[in-house]
Amino acid sequence: MKEFFYKIVGAGLIWFGLWIYFTFFQTSFADKYPIAQQVEVLADRPDKAVKLINQQLTQAELPLELKVWLLNTAAEHYYQMWHFHKQLNMLQQAYKLTGSDYHKQRIVEVKNLINRNQGERKLRQNYLDMRDTGMNKKLTGKVILAYVFVDDNLWSRWSNQDRLNAMSNADVASDWLQKSAKQYAINNLDFEQRFFFLSIPKRINNRTVRDQKYFAYITEQLLNYQKYPDLKTWLNYLTGGDKNSQVALIFHTNNDDRSFARTCGKGHCYFEHVQLITQYKINKLWHFQQVLPHELLHLFGAADLYNIENAKSYATTDIMNYYSSQLNYSSIEPITAWSVGWLTEAPKTPFKITTQREAYYGNHQH
Repeated sequence: MKEFFYKIVGAGLIWFGLWIYFTFFQTSFADKYPIAQQVEVLADRPDKAVKLINQQLTQAELPLELKVWLLNTAAEHYYQMWHFHKQLNMLQQAYKLTGSDYHKQRIVEVKNLINRNQGERKLRQNYLDMRDTGMNKKLTGKVILAYVFVDDNLWSRWSNQDRLNAMSNADVASDWLQKSAKQYAINNLDFEQRFFFLSIPKRINNRTVRDQKYFAYITEQLLNYQKYPDLKTWLNYLTGGDKNSQVALIFHTNNDDRSFARTCGKGHCYFEHVQLITQYKINKLWHFQQVLPHELLHLFGAADLYNIENAKSYATTDIMNYYSSQLNYSSIEPITAWSVGWLTEAPKTPFKITTQREAYYGNHQH
């Protein structure tokens, strides 16, 4: 019994001694390297943390343990933002320095994660140039969001709170697009939002809204309600006759399915629109926030990147290629900026840009 007691006391003294050492004598990593403390303060702002880390990594001389710590920390922050290609890059750099089994295993895991997100990657080989087609041209100047809540009182039913959530999300999308435009020195992008509630007698579902006859039906209902003879006259009313203003037409049904944008090829049609089929859900806020700006960009010439084979590792934070964990972590990279008129020259790409305009009626689904 005494031996057992002495063992307990001895173990307690050892743990107490270790606590004294680490509490009062051992210098913490953050104390040893002030930059680590600065990074840790940004734990809840991964975008700012990786910006600071990347600035530090450009310095020629860094202690090995600090460099590995910065790379590991950046990898975790990129994971939080769903920027898996950038996470992979950080882990690969760390592996070159350490050769550790940990980094080797993490690299395999992230590669597998990236590969699992390539379900439609091989649908296209080329990027389709859709600039200046349809009724919307460049994403500049005044843009009116004509946002129509479609309610059939069954499949798509809108409460007041649902509409408020969608209206708030339209604000978020508009702000993000304006902020993105300014990164390309486009300072005149201005959104005006007009919301309309449309109750329709016909029952709809996820199949009927994809039928091209649905657009004719829903616009007929809208024009009857607004008392205008045709869609062009109504759109002209929204712009006040200002030829420099553009209208982005959005129909939103309050259910969960795959949203899409109907766009025009050169001379093939005129009216374009977005069909949102999404609901506000806290656990899918990332999708609710990003699907609207993604589809809006289609109306102004942007093409999808997620279905182009050679775009797997290209523009990996672009909202037309991959979604991020939050809209603020998404970006508009040069290829999309060029497509919507923010750049005059197309960037170099690992895929061909189809410059010849084919007769095309696009149905971009997300």
